[in-house]
Amino acid sequence: MIYSLTNYETGKSEYIENDENLANARLKELQNRWLELNNDLFTFLKEIVDGNNTTWISANLENDIENCRYHLFNPVLGQHETTNSFTEAKQKLNEIKENYLKHIGLDKWVIVDEIPQPKAIGLTTL
Repeated sequence: MIYSLTNYETGKSEYIENDENLANARLKELQNRWLELNNDLFTFLKEIVDGNNTTWISANLENDIENCRYHLFNPVLGQHETTNSFTEAKQKLNEIKENYLKHIGLDKWVIVDEIPQPKAIGLTTL
């Protein structure tokens, strides 16, 4: 079997022969790299309420554990989604990222019959 993966960073296809485990590992690398490059798409904000004033501020995924309302931008839907706890927000963010990868087609490899050969560029003589 030949596994075809798209490297969105280079815009080129990559091929792995006869090793599904290697194909899965490389797919995970490509996904992580693409999410890292596009991290700005996934805003993670918490809602601070002070009387009649509501403010959204950046939240830190590593250590912001307040149970308050969080707002996460979903680039597939083009809008923010709201959660009511930090745990729910982290789960929602992972779901948003998975849906984004699926939306752009970076959620799986494809099996192909053969590795395409580069086309030779010939010179024409007159």
